[in-house]
Amino acid sequence: MRCRMWLQTRFMFRLAMLRLSELRLTERYPRRYQRLHPAFPRQPAPLRLRLTQRKDLNRRMRAVSRFFFTPTAALSLAAAIFGGAAVHAAPVALSTVASSAVPSAVTSTPHKKKASTTASSHTAGSKAARKKGARLGAGKSSGAHAKTRASKKSSAPAYQSYVPVPQARPVPQPQETGDGNTTAVPAPDMAAEQEQRSYAQASPEAATALSVEDRLAHGGSALHFAGSLQNFFTALRAQGGPQGSQTVRVLQFGDSHTAADMFTGELRSQMQSRFGDASVGFTYAGHPFAGYRILGSGRGQSAGWTTLGTHFTQLGDALLGMGGVAIEAQGAGETASLSVNCRTLDVQFLRREGGGSFTVTDNGQAVQTVPTALVTSAATQTQNAQVQSAPAQAPQPPDAQTQESSTAPAASPDQAGSVTLSCQPGRNDFSFTTIGDGPVRLLGTVSLQPGITWEAIGINGAEAPLILRWNRSLFDTYLASRPPQLIVLAYGTNEAAGSWTREDYQASFATLIDHLHTVSPDASILVLGPGDRAIARSSYVIGRRGRRIQRRAYVPYTGTERIIDAQREVCRTHHCAFWDWSARQGGFGSMQRWVAAGYAQPDHTHLTGTGYRVLADALFADVMSSYDGFVKRGTIQDY
Repeated sequence: MRCRMWLQTRFMFRLAMLRLSELRLTERYPRRYQRLHPAFPRQPAPLRLRLTQRKDLNRRMRAVSRFFFTPTAALSLAAAIFGGAAVHAAPVALSTVASSAVPSAVTSTPHKKKASTTASSHTAGSKAARKKGARLGAGKSSGAHAKTRASKKSSAPAYQSYVPVPQARPVPQPQETGDGNTTAVPAPDMAAEQEQRSYAQASPEAATALSVEDRLAHGGSALHFAGSLQNFFTALRAQGGPQGSQTVRVLQFGDSHTAADMFTGELRSQMQSRFGDASVGFTYAGHPFAGYRILGSGRGQSAGWTTLGTHFTQLGDALLGMGGVAIEAQGAGETASLSVNCRTLDVQFLRREGGGSFTVTDNGQAVQTVPTALVTSAATQTQNAQVQSAPAQAPQPPDAQTQESSTAPAASPDQAGSVTLSCQPGRNDFSFTTIGDGPVRLLGTVSLQPGITWEAIGINGAEAPLILRWNRSLFDTYLASRPPQLIVLAYGTNEAAGSWTREDYQASFATLIDHLHTVSPDASILVLGPGDRAIARSSYVIGRRGRRIQRRAYVPYTGTERIIDAQREVCRTHHCAFWDWSARQGGFGSMQRWVAAGYAQPDHTHLTGTGYRVLADALFADVMSSYDGFVKRGTIQDY
């Protein structure tokens, strides 16, 4: 009896020491705890305790594993020592170590056999007892001892983690009645609310996901100055629905958030499901840079093309068209391809002295040869008369005549050239192949059909004032040739990381807005503010043996606020709508929750595919809420 009390006292002491070093254990063995207990977080808590060296720590773990206590007994002892709060504070370490004690006594491994020998020696106190204990530890005994161990093993509960996944609560909607009135919104289900809150308490990951989804589902509209979207709403009302015959264009200029086409791709899908599929609109020619993609289209190019416009410090001649990126080839046989659903296709290229020619094929059939050399006006008229349209079997819309234009000022040595092709409805595979009689620069393509577009014109690392550095003549010509109904500017993330002051950026942004209003006076303008982000801060601590250990932690970035304030002020004074991305995301510091919930990338700046989609759905809901009010009341409510 005295030996047993001594063993229990020793175990309680070891367990206490293990509890004190728990945070150090979770830091040193995160994968072991993650494997044994899935609910254990992969990243340890920021608090570290340096109580013991590594050898001493391993010795303690081995000492605790020698004893044959069940998880229930271990938790009971811990509750007796520390109280219930301590057990709940460290359920992972205690249950993991305690549950590992039972199988360690019955498995036939050398070190565990030795541990059983040691335990039996303290119980019997004789050499014969030690031999018998060794046989028992090796699993070769029978009778009362084996029966006792079997009963203990069977009585040990199986501890399994259960992390429920919360479901997003549906937004209550007013119910319409037959007399034109609406019923009151029903009260929220308090039982369901309490259940979701219990989920949040059960798992930090579930709590974070619930927080993000809850803010998106029940957060107020982040759309300000919505009255500036009246022209856009009027065009949507004229289109009516998916069967309308109009084409409504939405051009979104932006940075990497736009270039990925996950945010714009979701908006395109949502808008086209309600107002019709007008194809992808403007896209860069070929495949100008790695990672470029437009959902709903395919593209490619040969190795002989050179990309222009992606190096902001070296724009060269800045003859980059409407999108700011172009591809150029010098030799013959260089091919760029495009696969898309459309009824008309505009191919934009640079017309200049000594320019070469390229051929266009559609679904494997040659359509025409397009020269890019700068010619006189008389020669251009003769050339237009000789241009062949699409195959005869394709139906020709009345406004889809094949034509070639050179509408830039005559004083410019280089001019904006374009050719419009009509094609069969459905999927069309286009290819553009150089002949080799001179350099060919392709500036982009525009594929259209009735419906609505949401066109992504994004460049990684771009800032809004970059548009003002492109050739104004080319940009204005292409923007006015097929005027959009809505222009979206999604910038601010890179400006916030730069050296812009609020006053300088506000003046530059206002200049850009004024220029867009001048070139496209009937288009509405919507500005998307930058989202919340966090930056990494490094610190150093002194580790074992006096070594300096670098630790990185992400903290919310405060530099975004000045860009948001500048953009909002310009929108207020220059007849533009403003959507507060950061506020809709959850406000300052919300990026930490988005990363923890899996909605944002580990760089704490970009979102994941799921994050971009849910945020695009939030923008779609805010815009459509204002549009529905405009259709019903004839006016737009501003915030």
